[in-house]
Amino acid sequence: MEILGLHERGPFQTSITINVQNLVVTSKDVGKVLRWDPERPKLCDTSFGYSIACAQKKEVQVTISIYSMNREKVYELTERKLCPGSYDFTWDGTVNTGNYEGMPEGEEPTNIAPEGLYTFDVEVTGVAPYDHDWLRSKALTAERLPGRIVFKREYYDFWYELTSNRNARSGVYHLYDPDLVFIAIGFIDGLECLAHGIADGLIANPSGVQHGILVHIPWDWMHKTGKYRCVLHFWDNHADFYKNHTNKLALPIEFKVCVPEAHNYDGNDSLYSAAAAEYHQKELPDGSAYRAQSWTNADPHDAMNRVKGVTIVYIVNHGWQGGGGILINDKGGWAAQRPQGINLPGYAFISENDFSSVNFVGFVGCDTALTETTIGYGNLLDAAVLRGATTALGFTRTIYFGSGFGGLPQTWTSEFWAAALGWLDINPPDGQWDAPMTVLDAARHATWVIELKWGSDWGYNSYAFRGITWLVLAPARCKN
Repeated sequence: MEILGLHERGPFQTSITINVQNLVVTSKDVGKVLRWDPERPKLCDTSFGYSIACAQKKEVQVTISIYSMNREKVYELTERKLCPGSYDFTWDGTVNTGNYEGMPEGEEPTNIAPEGLYTFDVEVTGVAPYDHDWLRSKALTAERLPGRIVFKREYYDFWYELTSNRNARSGVYHLYDPDLVFIAIGFIDGLECLAHGIADGLIANPSGVQHGILVHIPWDWMHKTGKYRCVLHFWDNHADFYKNHTNKLALPIEFKVCVPEAHNYDGNDSLYSAAAAEYHQKELPDGSAYRAQSWTNADPHDAMNRVKGVTIVYIVNHGWQGGGGILINDKGGWAAQRPQGINLPGYAFISENDFSSVNFVGFVGCDTALTETTIGYGNLLDAAVLRGATTALGFTRTIYFGSGFGGLPQTWTSEFWAAALGWLDINPPDGQWDAPMTVLDAARHATWVIELKWGSDWGYNSYAFRGITWLVLAPARCKN
C-alpha cells in the first residue's frame, strides 16, 4: 500500500505491508458423533472432514482432539497443514492422553478406547498468536448432571448445566440405538424445564444454570435390548464474536437410556405364574415400567440367549432334586455349570453366559438354592451372581406346585411382585414394610400370604438369596 504525505520540507512517499490473516476452521461434520466399537468394527464410523481458510497461502498448525461424552480428552494429534485446504481424518480408536477414566471397572488399562460415542474438536494456529481459530465453542459449556433418567413410562429426564455469558442459541437431542445407529432427533427449545416450570432450557449465565428436561422417547423407537444413547447438542450465541460470524457448537453431552426388560418363564405345572409376574411388571404405580414378556415351556437355549441386556429373569418350574438346575420346559432347562464328560443337549449353562445386565434372577423351584456336588452341576444362585447378576433367589427345600394346592406358585409369584414393585395399597400385617419392598421383604410377604391362605408355608419359607438382599426393583430401571 502506498501513502502520499505532505511535510513542511515537501511531499514524501512511503509504503507499508498489511498481513490479512483471518484464519478460520469449519467442518460440515461438526454435529456428527464418532461411533466406536472395537468388538464390532463394522459399526464404527470415526471419520470426519474439516476445512481451513485464510487470506494468504501458508502452513498452519492443526491440533485434532477426540473427546469422550464425559468431556475427557482421549486422543490428540498436532500436525502441519497447508492453508487454505480441506482435509479428512479418521481416528483409529486409540487413547494417547494417559489413563482414560472411561475404562470399564475391573478391566486392565489399555490404549484402545471402550465402545461408545465420541466427539471431536479442531484448533488451528498461524504464525501470529492472534491468528487462531477453533471448531468448538469456548464461550458455552454444557455439563451433564445426575438425574432419575427413568421418569415414567416412555419419559426420561435429562439434567444439565449451561455456563456462558449469553444464553444458548438453540439445542437438539439425537437418539442412538445399542448398535450406535442414529434413529431420531428432537428439539430442546420448546421443552419445559423441570427445574423452572417453563420452556427455558437454553438459559445460561457465567455461574451456570441447571436444567432438567423431560423427553418423550416412545418404546416403538427402541426395539433392541441394551443401552440407548441420547446426545444433547447446544449452539452458543456468539456469532458476532467469531471471524466467520457463525455460532459454534459446544462439546455435546450424553445420557444413556435403557429400556428395562423382564423375562418370565414357567412350565405346565406352574401355568400362569410367568403371566402373573408379567402383569405386575408391565406398568408400576409410580408410572415406570418394565418391558415384560412371559413364556411357557420355552426352549432353554433361546431363553439363555435372551439374557444379555435383560434386567430381570424369573423362572417358575421344577428344580433338580439335590440342586444345580431348573427346568424351563418338559425336557430341558438351565444348569449352574457343565460337568466334565456329560452331554446335556437340552440344557444351557449359566457359567458359560453373561448375566452382567441382570439385577434380579429368581429360580422358583424345589432345591434351586442347593449345591449339587455328586456330579458337579454346582449352585444356580452362586453361578448367576458369579456371572454378574446382582441378586439371585432360590429355595432350599421342596416347594409344592399344582392346582391341588390352589395354585401355590402363582399366588407366591403374584404376591412377591406386588410387594417388590409397590402394588400393595397398605402395609400388610406381616410386617411394617412400605411398598415397594426389598426383594427379601417381598419374599417374606409372599410366604406369609401362603401360610395365611393354606395354613402352612408348603416349603416356600425355605427361600434363600445370594447377592444383595436389600435390592429394590422399583422404579423400573436398568442395572447400570
